[in-house]
Amino acid sequence: MTSPQSSKKLNAKSLSFAGAASQILEKSGHRVEWGAPNVNFLRKDYDKYDAFLVGIAPALSVTANRAYGVLSFIDAFREDERLKFFIDSPNISSIAANLRAIDKDKTRLFTTFYALRKEYEAVIINMKVKNAVLSAVEFLNSEEWPSTIIPVTPWSSAESFSSALSENAAKSVSTICVDSFFIEPSLRLFHGDRSRTWLLNTDKTKWIESTLHSLTLPHSSMKKKRSDDDESVFKRMQSSFGALISPEDNGSISWSHRWAQALNAGAPVASDWKITSSIGPAWSHLAAGIEEMSEIDRYELSVLQRQEYTSSIPSQDTVTDTLQRIIGV
Repeated sequence: MTSPQSSKKLNAKSLSFAGAASQILEKSGHRVEWGAPNVNFLRKDYDKYDAFLVGIAPALSVTANRAYGVLSFIDAFREDERLKFFIDSPNISSIAANLRAIDKDKTRLFTTFYALRKEYEAVIINMKVKNAVLSAVEFLNSEEWPSTIIPVTPWSSAESFSSALSENAAKSVSTICVDSFFIEPSLRLFHGDRSRTWLLNTDKTKWIESTLHSLTLPHSSMKKKRSDDDESVFKRMQSSFGALISPEDNGSISWSHRWAQALNAGAPVASDWKITSSIGPAWSHLAAGIEEMSEIDRYELSVLQRQEYTSSIPSQDTVTDTLQRIIGV
């Protein structure tokens, strides 16, 4: 439903779960094609595919700019065993909330607020297409979903998402941690002086706001500008003091490529220690405590964090087998 869920070009710049899954499948010899269906797609054009992996996001979100085509596709293939879903939104509870809101007021999905969405005009003028979109919403609201993948960190499980999803969706969820493919065999050594600046993955959560009040060092966003790619972020991590990767306000820790990047860069990571300490003592440090460490101690901490993290995630072979089994290829 979002651009990162369907764009190979965007994933070449900034890796999302769609890009991660694509790389893993391609390494196993599968051919992967990217795209977002339009509302007037031809069903026969999809006869050649073994599986469809469709990204689900909050349908009323401004980022769900491909929602009309994806919902039309879901309606057409809802009984097809090749249809599978994945969810990479940190606000998983918003998916069910948005679907319920549309079910109560069907006009909400077609207001002029969404006039810049892909194919907005095509949906507005074609009642058949509009009905297909709403039929998909009804399906997602009330019927059991196809197999649904949620990418996770070592601190998450399928059960932790059950309360955020509707019952008909939650029973279809499988989780997968793909980081063994993206944590490199050894640290990329940085030859230079590290700055005295923390890098943040967000500045909009309660944990970040609380943590920053306890710190003395300055902070900066991992991305200097919106267009920064992953390599730019990685270079900043290599020369940073450390990384602050926040849990969500609901207490969950979402998967993102930033975990692997920080571990590859040798940047010590601070998050909510009450959650992260479950995989080892190196993940039990407060950010304020890391500030008081020497440079050597911080480096040793980053090495230990890397070891504990990699010991807590499945191997590449297991990840590949799990992904292929869920998708059915």
